[in-house]
Amino acid sequence: MTSQLNPADEVSRGLRMDKLLSSSRWLTGPEFIWKDADQWPVSLVETTGTLDLELRKEAKAYVTDVQQPVNAVLQLLFDRHSSWYSLKKSAACLLRVKAFPNVLFFVIW
Repeated sequence: MTSQLNPADEVSRGLRMDKLLSSSRWLTGPEFIWKDADQWPVSLVETTGTLDLELRKEAKAYVTDVQQPVNAVLQLLFDRHSSWYSLKKSAACLLRVKAFPNVLFFVIW
């Protein structure tokens, strides 16, 4: 059925409630529905040649399940930080200390 013949489409097009209720189409349906079926409008439907009426791409879900922590230090970092920003800041500090082991760093939080 085309959108012009479907009274339910009037709601999705933003018809005001007072006009919707005063319209006989909303309460009784389109005029052709009261006529014999041979007088109904013909709508052409394209077929796909397959029995599957719902053609979608196959959904894929990827799940990672970590049973044991890879590194105790990393797990400690994840457990102690409540935000991604704070975790990145701590990881950057550790990488800086690792890169320059002989330099004394003063970190002000």
